[in-house]
Amino acid sequence: MTKTFYIQTANEQPIHDFTFHLLEAIRFHAWLNTDPDHPSYTFRKSDTSAFQKGMIPVGSLEFVEEHWGAPLIPDFIPHPLRHNKFLKRRIRFLSSGDLTEEVLPAFVKRNDMFKSSPMILSSLTPLEEGEYLISEVVTIQSEWRAFVFHNRLVGLHPYSGDPTVFPDAPLIHRMIEDYDHSPLCYTLDVGVNDDGTFLIESHPFISCGLYGFQNYKILPQMFVAGYLGGTKKT
Repeated sequence: MTKTFYIQTANEQPIHDFTFHLLEAIRFHAWLNTDPDHPSYTFRKSDTSAFQKGMIPVGSLEFVEEHWGAPLIPDFIPHPLRHNKFLKRRIRFLSSGDLTEEVLPAFVKRNDMFKSSPMILSSLTPLEEGEYLISEVVTIQSEWRAFVFHNRLVGLHPYSGDPTVFPDAPLIHRMIEDYDHSPLCYTLDVGVNDDGTFLIESHPFISCGLYGFQNYKILPQMFVAGYLGGTKKT
């Protein structure tokens, strides 16, 4: 069976690091596999080809949503992971009208959409109507992205802070074990500070920066799983 990716391009070139590496992974599979029964992958470029049903769009969130036909639903802090052993800070989910001085200062971001402008609030400020993730402000020494595929940790890469301050891998494995009904492919962004390793947020494997993750053997399968395992708003 052949899967075709619809790649967001400009001047026939990939725009994002993850699409660049997907194209390299497709070439790797073409070189590696000579068995006609083995899954194969092809691609079409958005500025030279039209999208067709059955293709897997890969690009920005807006690009994916455009061809999917509905917005993606975020699940930044999945319910099974809403425990202090994983969060190590106070987390609340509030509507814009329920924010009070008692929870400030706090890190605030929209919890009902991916594209928003996170901020640290020290005093009450009018917010757009919606649901918000309210997090205690903590110091973060390093931030890492864990890549999870079929309930297995397949990659762990730093993306901010001191890359020599390493996360607690066994704790990340426990997050994966406890995350019931998880997507087939997703990421866990974790931070490290004096209190240990903690979950920052989770993302489906759609429009995710790779930060050095380059497992070409499974990368195409991860993009397929990330797209097919996402959730539409109804």
